[in-house]
Amino acid sequence: MTSPRWQSGVTRDPLLPQGASHGFLAGLIAILLASQAFAQVDVTASLDLTDGYARAGAYIPVKLKATNRTGETLEQVHVDSGGPIDVTARWRLAPGETATILLPVFYAGGDLGLTLEFINGSGHVAARIQPAPPTVRPLPPDTALVAIQTGLPEPDEALKAKLQAALAAKALNFLQTDLSQALWLARCGMAGAILADDVHRSQLEAAGAAVIGYAGAYKDIAAAPMPPGAGDMVQPKTCALLATKPWPAEDRLRLWAWLAVFALAVLVAGTLVPRRRRVMAAGAMVAVAALATAFVWFFGDVRRTHEYDASIFYVSATRTRASVERLVLLESRGGAEFNRSFGFALPLPVLDSSDELFRPVGTLRCDYGHDGEEFSFAGRLPQCLLHTFATCELPLGAKVAQIAPAELAAIGKRADVLAALLINGDRATDAAGKSQALDAWAVEWRASADPDLAYAGRSLAWWDRARREGDEPALLVWWRDPLPPAEAESASKTRLPALAVYTAE
Repeated sequence: MTSPRWQSGVTRDPLLPQGASHGFLAGLIAILLASQAFAQVDVTASLDLTDGYARAGAYIPVKLKATNRTGETLEQVHVDSGGPIDVTARWRLAPGETATILLPVFYAGGDLGLTLEFINGSGHVAARIQPAPPTVRPLPPDTALVAIQTGLPEPDEALKAKLQAALAAKALNFLQTDLSQALWLARCGMAGAILADDVHRSQLEAAGAAVIGYAGAYKDIAAAPMPPGAGDMVQPKTCALLATKPWPAEDRLRLWAWLAVFALAVLVAGTLVPRRRRVMAAGAMVAVAALATAFVWFFGDVRRTHEYDASIFYVSATRTRASVERLVLLESRGGAEFNRSFGFALPLPVLDSSDELFRPVGTLRCDYGHDGEEFSFAGRLPQCLLHTFATCELPLGAKVAQIAPAELAAIGKRADVLAALLINGDRATDAAGKSQALDAWAVEWRASADPDLAYAGRSLAWWDRARREGDEPALLVWWRDPLPPAEAESASKTRLPALAVYTAE
C-alpha cells in the first residue's frame, strides 16, 4: 500500500491513464540513473602530438585523459570516430585513477566526434562517453606535413622544392617535434617526410615515409616516396586488382552436389522404411538431415577465412633504400571472424567508393606491451582491403644502376624472376627482346593458365592506370614471393607475386 506522504508528493498528469504517471516517473528515474551510470568517467581528448593537424584517410594520434569514477576497475576502451575503422585498446583504470593513453584514431574528415565505451572485467560497457570534440586543423589533399626533429632548422628553398616534387605536394607544413613523435606521425600516415639527425634502421623501416638525415646539412632523401594517390582512401582500381569471389563457382557446385547426394539419401530412406512405421521414418529423416548438416558445416567450407597479400616496391636508381606498399585482402564467408596481426604497422583501409567512408569496416586492436605497440585488425565485412607503407632494403638484393636494356637482361636471367619488362611510353620490352604495346602484355598475361602470370598481367594494367607517374622509362620486375616456412602449408593464405618498380628518379 502506497504511503500518503509519497502520494502527496506526486501529481498525476490528467492526460495519462490511471497508474500511468507512476510508471512514467519510474521510467524517467531509470533513464536518469542509467545516464548517470554512463557518465562516471571524466574524459578529455586532444591532438597535442599533431598541433591539431589531421589528414583525411590517416590515423591521428589522439591523447585521451580519463578519470575513473565508476567504482569498478575498467579494462578496455573502445573508440568510434564515425569512420570505417574504430579502435580498441587495453586500458586498465582502477576506481578513482587518472591516466592518459595515446591511440591512433582513424580520421575520415570533418569534425572529430568521438564515442568512447569503457569495458569492465566482465566484458560489459561500464561507461559510454562523448567528450568534447578536439579542435582539428585539416590538411588539404595537396599539402604535405613534414616532421622536423626538435632543434633542427627548416630546410632551405632548394630542399623544399625537392620535397614538394617528391611528395607531389603544392604546399608544405612543417611541425617541430621529437623523433619518437615524428615516427608516430609517419606510421599513422600523417607525415610524408621526416627530417632527423639520428634514425635507427628499425625505426626507418617502420616509418613508411621519406627520411632526410642531418649532419651539419640535410642529406638526400633516404627512400623513394610513394607515388601520388597511393595513400588515398577511395581506390576502385586497387580494389579491383585483388578482388575475389568469396563463393567461387566450383565451391557452389560442390555444395549443390553434396545436397543432391543427401537428397538421394532421403529418397532412398523414404522408400526403404515401411510406411506404417512413422516413428522410424521420422527418425531416419532426422538422422539424414543431421548428417547432411554436420557434413556440409565441417567439410563444405561454409565458414572460412582467407588472406591474400602482395607487395609493391618503389625503387629509385639513385637511392639505396626502397619504399614498399603491402596490400592485404581479408576474406570471410559464413560469418567467420577474422583477426589479422600487422605487428608494428598501422593498416589503412582501401575503399571501393566514397559511399563506404562511413560504413564500419573493422576494428583496429592496439596492444601496448614491453616490446612496443602491436596492432591487429578484426574485419566486419566479407571482404576488407588494407594496405601498409614502410621502407626496406633494395628488393632482390641488387641495385639497378640505370633503366636500360642491359639491366633488364641481367635481372631477367634470375631463377626467381617471373617476368620483367622495360617500359618506354606505351610500349614494353621483355628480357627476350619481344616488344609490344603495354596493354597487349597485360591482356596476354591475364589469359595465362599460370595464376602468378595472370596476376602479373592484372598488376601491370593497375600500375599503368593507378600508380604510374608520367611517361618516364621504368623497369618492372615480378618474382614469386613465397610464404615464410612456418606458413607455407597454410591453406588460408595466398602470397601473390611481388612487384618492383624501378625508376631513374
